[in-house]
Amino acid sequence: MREAIELKSYHAEAHKFGVDEGEVEDELSKCSVVIEGVAHGFQSGWPRVLRESHFAITVMAARNSKNKPFGSKLYKGPLELPLADADEKIFTALTKRVGGAFGGKASQSLPIGAWAAVAAHALHRPVSVVLNRNEDMLVTGKRHPAIVKYRVGLDTNGMLRCAHLKVYIDGGYACDTSPWVTFVSAGLADACYNIPVMRVEGYTMKTNKSNNTAFRGTEEYDEMT
Repeated sequence: MREAIELKSYHAEAHKFGVDEGEVEDELSKCSVVIEGVAHGFQSGWPRVLRESHFAITVMAARNSKNKPFGSKLYKGPLELPLADADEKIFTALTKRVGGAFGGKASQSLPIGAWAAVAAHALHRPVSVVLNRNEDMLVTGKRHPAIVKYRVGLDTNGMLRCAHLKVYIDGGYACDTSPWVTFVSAGLADACYNIPVMRVEGYTMKTNKSNNTAFRGTEEYDEMT
């Protein structure tokens, strides 16, 4: 990810919160103490373990009827559109349960649903795809590695006066939910602290690693720590 930062390799436009850069830099110059450094989070990319692994079933319908892909996912709508570049009118996605882990099934269930749909179309019969635990942890996204560059200003009493943070999130080779994770991480960077003058910039980095995905809470508790 360090190379991506140097090359300014981004998936999307930066998310920016707080005051202008000039204002926070001016406030930093007035502070008695300025602390700066780099913090790292989840560099290895933590896997997530869902209570129920990903699965999908596609039932081929009669002619002029809708095919029905079933799956363990949070949102059923996005599953209907990418299937084999087909007209959305011929697919109806159904979700019966999600396994108690919404973040991992917000978007990562799409490939599993597509695999079942393609196989069912080719074989002209119902097809079920069920990942075992090892397969699920291998092919699905992990928690986002992060790098945060910070400059924090304090007064003579040790009170926080200002902060300038740059949050870099490793999105891997594909976006998935990474821009939203960056938005949440940058937007909640002050956590429970009162920082009068603050600026946060959030960058979703495009790297050559596998893509990552949202966890429950979309990184909110990670940002607070």
